[in-house]
Formats: sequence, C-alpha cells, structure tokens
Amino acid sequence: MKPGKWSASPLQGQTVRPPFGQGGPRIVLSTASATRAVEPVRARGVLSRPAVSVVKMDIEGGEYLALEGAKDLISAKQPTFIIEWFEKNLRPYGISAETLLDFCAAVGYAIYAVPGLIPISGPAILRLAMTQTWTFALIPNTPAE
Repeated sequence: MKPGKWSASPLQGQTVRPPFGQGGPRIVLSTASATRAVEPVRARGVLSRPAVSVVKMDIEGGEYLALEGAKDLISAKQPTFIIEWFEKNLRPYGISAETLLDFCAAVGYAIYAVPGLIPISGPAILRLAMTQTWTFALIPNTPAE
C-alpha cells in the first residue's frame, strides 16, 4: 500500500475473513489510492508484559495460596506485596500465621507490619503485630535487577 491520505472505505477498520484455508482474519485499511486487507498483529506476541512492582492482596485468607501461585512472578520481578494476614481468615485454609514467615524465608522476602513498617523478625513479633494490624508488606531482601 502506498503512503497517502487515508480515505473512508465502507470496510475501513472492519475485520474480514478470507475463504477457508486462505489464512486468518484481516483488517481492512484504505488510502486514497488503494484498499487492502492486512493481518492483525497480536500484541501478546509483540509487547512484553508490563513490569509488576507492587501487588495488593486481600483475599480473606487465600493470600498464602495466591503467594504460592505467584512464585514465578516473585522469582522474575520481585514485587513488593501488601497483604491482609488475619488469623481468623487463615483457619479455614488450614494455615497458621507463622506460615507467612516460612514462605518469606524461602523466597528471600522480609515482612513489615503496616503502618510503620515495623520489621517482623519471628513468630512472637508476628503474633504481637497481628494484635495491632492485619496489613503487612512483604519486601524482597535484594532488589530486582
């Protein structure tokens, strides 16, 4: 298609399907001198995923399962997590409050009580912090590259 002014075409911007066996759908583009159907480019294959720097979770007790499911994200991007960690909500999942400490130690994260960013250094401090807040920040010990 030659460069030129775009002009209206009855099919401009519409998706058309060629006869069976002749490729996938095409999008119609028009210039003043030509109309042509072109293959769309799928963004999934061209654009990279956006950077993830912070993940906020309030899943009413399902946070541990979500963190387990996010291990690939954690190893690739090392985002900060802001989570709600409330023992009453953890019980139905069979998870203890200390499970958070074990998980963070395994993936190289530090835990801080929010607000105030008070470091959580062990089970006793975690239990004490949970009497004051349900919100915790999980921050990687080493920054992502």
